[in-house]
Amino acid sequence: MYPLLNEFMNALPSMQPQTHRAIYPRRVHPPNGYANPRFYAATLWSQLRVGFEPEMNMLPHVTGIINCLMQIKYRVPTYFVRSEFAQAVAQTEPPGDFKFSEILWPLPAMLFVLPTDFVLKYFGFMCPFISVANNPPGVYPKMLLKDLPPIDKMVVDGIARPVSEITPIGNEVERITVIYPCYSKNRVPVDYTGSYPLTMNVNEIASAPFTDATYMEEQKLDLRFDPHENMEDLPKEGEQERELQNKVMTFATKLMLALTARPNVIKLGPCERPEKIKKGRIKEALWHPNLIGWEYRAVRVHPEGAGGTHASPRMHWRKGHWRNQPYGPKPWTETSPKRLAWIEPILVNSEYETGKTTDPTN
Repeated sequence: MYPLLNEFMNALPSMQPQTHRAIYPRRVHPPNGYANPRFYAATLWSQLRVGFEPEMNMLPHVTGIINCLMQIKYRVPTYFVRSEFAQAVAQTEPPGDFKFSEILWPLPAMLFVLPTDFVLKYFGFMCPFISVANNPPGVYPKMLLKDLPPIDKMVVDGIARPVSEITPIGNEVERITVIYPCYSKNRVPVDYTGSYPLTMNVNEIASAPFTDATYMEEQKLDLRFDPHENMEDLPKEGEQERELQNKVMTFATKLMLALTARPNVIKLGPCERPEKIKKGRIKEALWHPNLIGWEYRAVRVHPEGAGGTHASPRMHWRKGHWRNQPYGPKPWTETSPKRLAWIEPILVNSEYETGKTTDPTN
């Protein structure tokens, strides 16, 4: 990742030990092929710093600040999403009658770390982190102060100021906020933001179809590559930025839908090594990563008559969808309770095992 971020995060524990623990509370060894979440901690620090600047009051700034405060309140819960699961999520169309308010949140704030191969091929840019938060209405940071961990005072214009002096932000409605930094080879990362009221339908975010499945089989990938050898520069202002924004926001929404329909895909990582204090020095605890979709396998089929010959179509996805499925006593009516059902996408012409698709609502 960007070298200056690495230097900053190496120096922060001695400069601001409490803040470092607040923005990076759980040290983990990321799985092979993933960015280290300590780099997102630098984004959290910068958002805290922006909170003390009264002129930083535009929507992207205040979205970043309230998202940051929610992450810190819940101790930055971090989850690594497996590539095959991420691709299946991207290949599923959102329902037309489902509101953000119907999402079942495992936690009100979550940081997703996406595999580098996926983000470079799907987004086209190095955007490995997506921070999602459910922000209730109220005045930030006042409403969260009693729930925040200790944070060092921030020196602003030569004055040390506590987190309680962050410029007040009035959030009038409950909303979902999404933050994702975009990295490049030689420039500091740019943070992109999204903010949507929970009364909004999820399908109102522009669709971003995912069509390239040619790199699908993880067994064939060498995930030890340096992402700097592959990443592009930052997106250009205008159409390129809008396309990236649509893709990331749509994917973040779909991922939350997937967790609503399949909460059992989350696997929590245990503590590998407890914290130790030796000769007055603290040795941080080390944790196994939290995982999403690690045991997921997409349904695989071969077209009838293809037989694996040269005439077979290349490997591709057949799209899935979510639907708001009524349940309970029949006949179903408009007032019947509903739950989100995932009709999974299918991987066609994979050289690995075949299978049959099933409708989980039947």
